Amino acid sequence: MARQKYESMVEFHAYPKLIFAWPVIVIGPLLWLLGWIGVSQEILAWVFIVVSFIVVLAMGVDLERNHAFMWFLFLGMLSFLGMWLHERKIFTDLHILKFLRELDLAMDPKVSLIISAFLCVPYAVMYLWTRIQHKWRFSATEFEHISFGKQEFSISRGAKSIRCEYPDLFEMILCCAGSVVIYDAHGKHVLQRIENVPMLPFVKDRLDDILNGNRAMHDAAMDDLRSPSDDRFGHSAYNNSSLFEEEQA
Repeated sequence: MARQKYESMVEFHAYPKLIFAWPVIVIGPLLWLLGWIGVSQEILAWVFIVVSFIVVLAMGVDLERNHAFMWFLFLGMLSFLGMWLHERKIFTDLHILKFLRELDLAMDPKVSLIISAFLCVPYAVMYLWTRIQHKWRFSATEFEHISFGKQEFSISRGAKSIRCEYPDLFEMILCCAGSVVIYDAHGKHVLQRIENVPMLPFVKDRLDDILNGNRAMHDAAMDDLRSPSDDRFGHSAYNNSSLFEEEQA
């Protein structure tokens, strides 16, 4: 029977808030391509505004999922109420929609391309610096922070617990990012909070594999003790002892 392999350690990185600016970098070449094939500049402008607005919210506001649901529900009800009043001729002068229609926005696709090019430089520096300076390594025995290849901070595994949290909805949407929180043995005091960890669901699966690996290896070691010691007769020592016990009964 094939034995499942477990990782010995997990490495991940904690990035600054600039990691969530990648949609603005990606949208620049896309808008330039759409403008080249003839898409309206007004549509391009609104796409760039919406993407930039979401990125700014992700970088500047921590909106929990429950709070976000309430806000979306409130805005949806407000929009429905406005459309209902407009259809009933009770309130026909919707100043906000009228104002947005009369803006007549236009955006040169080259502007978004230049913005993306300028952002690429600090983004690349941030990414490389984080890979060198802010590496976290979790194993079955300790949690350590690695900077320039050296250990700067370490917590022994002990009886501590780890939780993965998602404090912001927009961060989760843009990068599946969240926080890895290390608690004490009682689960009440926070020993370390590691924020802005991208692809946290995948990191969590690997962490579960690490933290549960000790028990699995222990079970595997017990299986090895029960493995055949002499296979000349085609029976394991474990099976022979079981048969012996049955005969004695």
